[in-house]
Amino acid sequence: YRLRPRLVLEAKDISTGRVVYENPVEILDTIDNPEILDRPLEGMRRCSAFGNCNGFTTPGISSAGKTGTAQLHSQGVAMKNHNFIAFAPFEEPEVAIACIHPDAFTDDVTDGLVNQCALLSKRIVENYLK
Repeated sequence: YRLRPRLVLEAKDISTGRVVYENPVEILDTIDNPEILDRPLEGMRRCSAFGNCNGFTTPGISSAGKTGTAQLHSQGVAMKNHNFIAFAPFEEPEVAIACIHPDAFTDDVTDGLVNQCALLSKRIVENYLK
């Protein structure tokens, strides 16, 4: 499915707990041949289980993710922007994340190999699925 993006599912009155606003899922369109997603989804699962998404991996939670790094140069310094998309659990997703971290590290940092968005996303998933 391709869904209309939304930031809020619902809002509740803090004193009564009554739902005062709902933002339902809106399906924009679907894929005619869902099997075409099998290979990229398996790649995302493997990235999370054994690959470059290792900062995102949480024992006991199956997940899928994909890292990315966009380089830019500013005033002679090479900067790296971390990008990361993920979802969990893999089998029946409950949470999806897209993260962009501008200027995550420069070329002169030796410990900047872990995607900072993957680490942040791991904390979000762990807290959400508690």
